[in-house]
Amino acid sequence: AICIGLGGTGLQTIMRLRRLIVERYKSLDNFPIVRFVQIDTDSGSLNNATLNGRTFHRGIDISLKPQEKVHIGMRATDADALRRALQDPDAAIPYNHIAEWLPRSVIENARAIDSGASGIRAVARLAFFHNYAAIKNKIVEAEISTQNLSPHLMQEFGLILDAGLDIFIVGSLYGGTGSGIFIDTAYAVQKLYPNDQIYGYLAVEPKSEFDQQANAYAALMELNFYSRDNSFKAIYDRNDPESYIDSNRPPFNYTFLVGRNTNNPLYSIQDSNKLFNLIAQKIALEFSSEFAPKLKLMRNNFQQYLPTDDNHPRPNPQYYLTFGLSEIYCPIDRIIEITAARVSVSLMQFWQAGYGQAPDIMSLMLTFYTKYDWYRDINQRLGFPEKKLDAIALEGNNTANSIMT
Repeated sequence: AICIGLGGTGLQTIMRLRRLIVERYKSLDNFPIVRFVQIDTDSGSLNNATLNGRTFHRGIDISLKPQEKVHIGMRATDADALRRALQDPDAAIPYNHIAEWLPRSVIENARAIDSGASGIRAVARLAFFHNYAAIKNKIVEAEISTQNLSPHLMQEFGLILDAGLDIFIVGSLYGGTGSGIFIDTAYAVQKLYPNDQIYGYLAVEPKSEFDQQANAYAALMELNFYSRDNSFKAIYDRNDPESYIDSNRPPFNYTFLVGRNTNNPLYSIQDSNKLFNLIAQKIALEFSSEFAPKLKLMRNNFQQYLPTDDNHPRPNPQYYLTFGLSEIYCPIDRIIEITAARVSVSLMQFWQAGYGQAPDIMSLMLTFYTKYDWYRDINQRLGFPEKKLDAIALEGNNTANSIMT
């Protein structure tokens, strides 16, 4: 399987998914059937990704490795060249595949892309086009690395491989990066692996900001359009025939729309971290639990209904899925943190005062010296012990002198 994260939501979900793998298999290296690719316009978030401020979990480094990261940015010189070319009709030929969709406002204000897409979907999509070759290479490398499996690990952890490849694309539809490139990512992956399963896990409920609501609305409109047998066309790299996309298929085999509302009208998921945890837990069930075969069987049972509309007077698509999770768990990491904190406090108190009266340090040293016969008598405690090194008994009743000779 390959897990592809898009933007901040994808990054935080992937970090939690890596944590779950460490908890179950003790190390990311012990579960080589899953690989990760994180795509982001924000180089700072990408290079300094943490989970609750940490990069280690249970002593294991869960931070992203260089081969798992793709920064889709654009240098200022490239942005200037693009703007000049698109503003000059005679020089726009190399950029025609971009000019046909890029808004004029983005062209006129083109600048370096390094610290995110500023909530602008078209900026993120421009960055995707500009960095398509790097994205493609990282995904292909990830897929190849899933093939180098150790028989020993497969047997030790009872891993069973199904035929084909599962690709999970995770992001939000209200941020700039995720909502701007989720469709393109899906079709680019579909072109590379046309016979494999592509799952979209998309967070759809923005906060109250107008820009986020507008992004979510536009992204959902596009998703619905291309999921209803409409043609998607794009050219990401004129020098790469594999980047020419012309597809009538939906972008995802299965599309999960994940919101903050729950079945309980009195409770909604306000904390984004909980939403990230929910998505990570669901993806983990797909390939690392005894429920995985049952999940696939259930999806197969209603596969025939997904392409059809419902029986409402105004027909609605049934293509979209969602899910809920409920579990009983022991918060072992929280227990470890609390226990370690209490032990630390007790240890500090003992160092400061001991149990009862704190012993005098000189008394402790004197007891040590005399107990282990470093002094011939107590009156020699102020000087260096007269007992010679070659007379001190070591392991096996040997002396230092006999060992050295």
